[in-house]
Amino acid sequence: MKALTKLWAELAQPKQELASQEVKLSAVEELERSTDVFLDEARELEGYISDFDQHMDRALGTYRMMLGLYESLDSELGDFDQQIDKVAAAAKEIGVDVPELDEARKAIRSAEEAYADAEERIRKYNLL
Repeated sequence: MKALTKLWAELAQPKQELASQEVKLSAVEELERSTDVFLDEARELEGYISDFDQHMDRALGTYRMMLGLYESLDSELGDFDQQIDKVAAAAKEIGVDVPELDEARKAIRSAEEAYADAEERIRKYNLL
């Protein structure tokens, strides 16, 4: 009976080892799949980061150009408005019609609209 028990124990042991090997192999395969997923996601994220950087670099450059023109308009609008007023006063004084005054006033309105639009975006994004 002892011999039979010993034989049974020996026969059962390789099956347990084989089952253990299968579990270990399954865990390794799962690890490989997870590794592939993480590598794919990391590459995808790096692509988004690169796209983001390119778009933000372009946006920031455009923002700086807008801000520069906004500041330039801010200082020039008053001077241009005064120039229009002087020409209008002189034209009225001598009784002459100056058609360029209408164009200059349209330019002032256009500049003021652009100025307001730029100011809205500068306040909204405040990138610098």
